[in-house]
Amino acid sequence: MKTKIFFIIMLLISLNCFSQVIYSEEFDQGVNNFTSTSSLSTSINNNTLQISGNGTSSAWEALTYSFHSSSTNINVDASSNPKLYIKVKATNSTELRIDFVDINGYVTNATPSSINTSSNYQIFEIDYTDKFIDGGYGGPCNPGPCMVDSTQLSGLMFFLDPGSGGYNGNIEIEWISIGESLETIVDYEIRYNQIGYFPNKNKYINLVAANNFSPKNFQVLDTNNNVLLSGISETVNYWNDGNEYVSRVDVSSITNSGVYKFETDELEINFTIGTDVYASLSEASLKYYYYNRASSSISSANGGVFARNMGHPDDTVYIHSSASSADRPQGTIISCPKGWYDAGDYNKYIVNSGISTYTLLAAFEHFEDYYLSKTINIPETGGDLPDILDEIKWNLDWMLTMQEVSDGGVYHKLTGLNFSGIVMPESYSFDRYVVQKSTAASLNFAAVMAIAARVFADYEAELPGYSTTLLNASQAAYNWAMQNPSIYFTNP
Repeated sequence: MKTKIFFIIMLLISLNCFSQVIYSEEFDQGVNNFTSTSSLSTSINNNTLQISGNGTSSAWEALTYSFHSSSTNINVDASSNPKLYIKVKATNSTELRIDFVDINGYVTNATPSSINTSSNYQIFEIDYTDKFIDGGYGGPCNPGPCMVDSTQLSGLMFFLDPGSGGYNGNIEIEWISIGESLETIVDYEIRYNQIGYFPNKNKYINLVAANNFSPKNFQVLDTNNNVLLSGISETVNYWNDGNEYVSRVDVSSITNSGVYKFETDELEINFTIGTDVYASLSEASLKYYYYNRASSSISSANGGVFARNMGHPDDTVYIHSSASSADRPQGTIISCPKGWYDAGDYNKYIVNSGISTYTLLAAFEHFEDYYLSKTINIPETGGDLPDILDEIKWNLDWMLTMQEVSDGGVYHKLTGLNFSGIVMPESYSFDRYVVQKSTAASLNFAAVMAIAARVFADYEAELPGYSTTLLNASQAAYNWAMQNPSIYFTNP
C-alpha cells in the first residue's frame, strides 16, 4: 500500500515537472497592464482584452504589456519552459508579433516570433527556446547582440502587422500564459468556403491537420440554435498534394439561404448559403483595377481607406535607346498617362495589362446585362458608360500612347531604369522611359484593340470615333508584327 501511494505521489510530481503554468493572465482582475498609443488602444471588456487599431499605426509601433500580480508589476522566470500560449482572434486577419522583454529592456528580436490571427479564436504556442537574444536594433542594446535574461522577464511587446503598420480592426485576447496552455490545444483546423455556398450545390467543410487524427463530432445550427445536422466527420484521409490529413463533412443537405454555425467539440465557424454569395467578390475584383490606376489620385470618396495622392503623371516619358527610331530618336519626350500599375512595381506593361484588359472585355461581352447596371463607385460612375467600360478605357487610353504611329509598332513597357522600392506613388522620383518595341507587345496590343473596337462600336454616340481609333491602331500593330515576327523582348 505504501509502495502504491509513493508511486502515485512520484507520478504527480513527475507530471507537475513537465506541465506547469509559470504565469497566466485571464484579464479577470480588472487590471489593464497594456500601454495604449494614439493609433492602438486597449481596454478590457467581459474578461477579454480588446486592442483597437484605427489604421494609422507606424511600421514598428508596439504595445507593451507588463507582467503583474493584481496591480503590482512583477518579473517572471521562464527559463525552465520558455513557451508562450495565447488565445486570440481578430476582425481583420493580421500578423501579430510578440517579443519578451527583460528587466534591462532587452527584447527577443534577433529571431522574432509571429502568429497569424483569424476571425475565429485560435490557441497558439510560441516556443522561445534559443530565442533570448536582442539583435541590437535600437533600444538599450547598442551595439548588439545582447542576451535577454529569461529568468527576469518584465513583460511582452506586441507588434501588429510589423514592418508595415496601419492595422485597422479589433483584436481580442482571451488569455495568455507561459509554460502551459490554459486550454487544450486543438491540433486541427476548419477549412471552408469563407465567401459562401450556393443553395443547391455541393457544400463541404473540411477538418485538416498536419498529423493523422480521429474523426470529430460535429453539428450545424441555424441562427435560433436549432440543430439541423449532426454526426461524425468522414474517415480521415491523407491528402498527398497538401501533405495533410483531411476529414470531410458534407452539409449539402442544407439548402435554405442564411447564416449557419458549424461546430465541433473544440472549434466553430459561421458559413453562409445564398444565391448571390459571390456578388461582393465580383465587385471587389472589378474595383481592384481602380486602386491600381496610375496618373490619378484615389479619393476617400471612391477609395475609402485606400485613398492616396496621385503619382506618375507620365506626361514626360523618354524614348530609351532600345526604342529609338528615325521619327523618335533617343531622348525624345512623349506623354503616356493613365494605365494600371503592375503587380509589384510602378511599371506599366502592354502584355501584362493587355490580358487583364481582354479579361474585362470578355466578361462584359459574355455577361453584358450583368455589367450594364453594375456600379463600383469610381469617379466615372453615373456617366454615359457602364463602370466596367470606364475602367477598361483607363488602360486602353494608355495602351494607345504606347504605339509609335509612324510604323504601328508597340513599346513593350513603360518603366524606370531601377526598382523604386516600397514607396507611395507620390514619392516616386525616377525618370520614366518607354523601351523596345516587341512582337509580343504588338500582337497583344492588336488583339486587345480589335476586341475593344468591337465592344465600343456600340457606344459611338457616347465616344465618337473611339471604336475606329481602336480598330486602326489594332491593324497597324498587326501589320508591324507581321513585318517583324521575331523581335523578342529582353530588358535593356
